[in-house]
Amino acid sequence: MSVNNTITLEKYLSLPAENGSDGFFIPDFQRGYVWGKAREKKSKNSVEYLTDSLLDGFNSGRDVFLQGITYTASVSGISIIDGQQRTTFFYLLLKFLGYEGAFKLHYVIRKESDDFLKKLDTEQWKEEDKDCQFQDIFFFQRTLSIFHKVLADIDKEKFRNYLLNHVKFLCVQIVPDKAETIFTMMNGSKAEMKQEELIKAELLRRASLPSDEIKDVESRDIRGRMAREWDSWLHWWNREDVKKFFYTTNQLGWLLPLYLGSEKVSFESFRRKLDKYTGNKIKEAKEVFRSLRMKQRQIQDAFYNAVTYNYIGAILRMKQSAEERFTFLRWYFNTEESTHSDAKMKKLRRYLDLAVIGCNHSEITGDKTGEQVNHKIREFRDALDGIIYKTYYEDGSRWLLRCNILEDCNQNKGKGRKFNFDIWSCRSIEHIYPKSKFGHYNPDRPDVCLNHEGKEIDKDACEIFRGMPGDEDYVNEHRIGNLVLLYGDDNSQFGAKDFQQKKDDFFNVGESNRHFESRHLIHTISVFASSKWTKDEIIERQRKELSDFDAAYSEYISTSESNIENEEA
Repeated sequence: MSVNNTITLEKYLSLPAENGSDGFFIPDFQRGYVWGKAREKKSKNSVEYLTDSLLDGFNSGRDVFLQGITYTASVSGISIIDGQQRTTFFYLLLKFLGYEGAFKLHYVIRKESDDFLKKLDTEQWKEEDKDCQFQDIFFFQRTLSIFHKVLADIDKEKFRNYLLNHVKFLCVQIVPDKAETIFTMMNGSKAEMKQEELIKAELLRRASLPSDEIKDVESRDIRGRMAREWDSWLHWWNREDVKKFFYTTNQLGWLLPLYLGSEKVSFESFRRKLDKYTGNKIKEAKEVFRSLRMKQRQIQDAFYNAVTYNYIGAILRMKQSAEERFTFLRWYFNTEESTHSDAKMKKLRRYLDLAVIGCNHSEITGDKTGEQVNHKIREFRDALDGIIYKTYYEDGSRWLLRCNILEDCNQNKGKGRKFNFDIWSCRSIEHIYPKSKFGHYNPDRPDVCLNHEGKEIDKDACEIFRGMPGDEDYVNEHRIGNLVLLYGDDNSQFGAKDFQQKKDDFFNVGESNRHFESRHLIHTISVFASSKWTKDEIIERQRKELSDFDAAYSEYISTSESNIENEEA
């Protein structure tokens, strides 16, 4: 690091020419220009405050000393590490004052901002656009607006000459490799950079290092293309539907963790990985970017394909922690194999089915876990055949979610329909035939049965009588045969209504219940489509759900066992 003496603004503007470069550059890791923004508890913003200070110095003939500026220098240009706001301020001010000397300021990555600054050489600035969608341009305009108001009567030539010779500051030049680290140190909490921003800056810096093979113009073009693509990834990962689906709040979601192979993303780990390469650093940076591009494409392909979307979405909801979700995603996206190949889809379906019954990652993907998987299959089937409503509520929810998801996957001739996973955070299991209307066995008086509250009711008044456990016609209202998946709000609308009333509500699309969200649940719809719902239908559906389970999970049983009901090999 070298330190120069205090220099004038005019000397500062000559740095690019002395270095044989084309002006000043605002690096990718810098935040947008925001001078002109109102400051809390202060009557003046930064533009107004500095303009007044300059006017005071001009009127009194005194020098004005400003905070130092830190930069790196190369044949590509002078890159501003600390001092972006001040440099941009003086660029706008000198343009307003008609300065015709060499002063080029490049916002290479922010194309719209760069275009605006270039036009100041040939076009008169117009009124401030309050609806401007670009932060930089909005505050460029606000700064110029302040100049128009405060400096309307100033002698522009005299004021311009004063600024060039009497505005002074210390310039600090640093080596490029330390730029991002020093930027963070100097700005502290005021402009703390996220790890993703540091990684982007380092990757783009390496991709545009000086080279005999690549000219400056081509280097900046490569850098610009990469930055725009990176920003497109950033935009995609910050979509609400993407963040909700993948359970992520990171700037680039799971992209960098999947590339780095670690749930925790850090600039240092990324840099260490880059430093392992020993060849051409520009080519290496491009290769890293290609790998990120391929990974991002894999993720987006899976997201936009309805079947993979449904499988992955269900698995992510079965996992209870970010670590478990990352472990699954790293396994799934660990190769460049097409996400839609038959082999990959079969593996994904197996992962889904075994995640539903509670298998962990090692049990699903390990080579010697047959007995563990067999045990989980037996346990889940017992739960599915048991009292779901309270004892095995989570098992029942998972099974019914799977049933509905697979129905969506079969839509559109097998191309699938995206499942709405909003239900998982507000799910409820509904008794198709209300539990309050079931007649329970009374051991003291066989001719009288009990309702769900234990009160005696006439046996003949019961539409459905449980019978005695062990009897062929025994039926329990809390088993899977009498349950469907619903949204919690929809469940509360049903209450203790009988089957026909619930069915009418479910299929009625009138004004009173047009927001009945559960209508997208095809498996649930198929149950309500029944013409009647008696003891026979409940028993038959119980058998069907168990039969469907046996058929689906028979292929996952280890060859050491013949069926999921047999405890011995």
